[in-house]
Amino acid sequence: MEVNDVGPTAAVGGVSDRELWARAANGDRDAFGRIFDRHAKTVYNHLFRRTADWSEAEDLTSAVFLHAWRRRSEVALDRDSALPWLLGIAERLLSNT
Repeated sequence: MEVNDVGPTAAVGGVSDRELWARAANGDRDAFGRIFDRHAKTVYNHLFRRTADWSEAEDLTSAVFLHAWRRRSEVALDRDSALPWLLGIAERLLSNT
């Protein structure tokens, strides 16, 4: 899995995850892509440490972001970073597998 190595909590270009999330909720795919670029590597690493299987970690990372995409209009971030919420999704997916 290749993802950009942008700091997980860094607001690239001065735009927080909360702002990007609001844009994504309104249908901006590029904004969601930026959230993915910021956090996919961290989510993958977390899942790899928990599963010790790179293939399963990749599949679960995809599932985390698919779930996030589907729920983007239902969820309002209460923090500037989406990472805690994404890791929560990852943990719930792990418990279901």
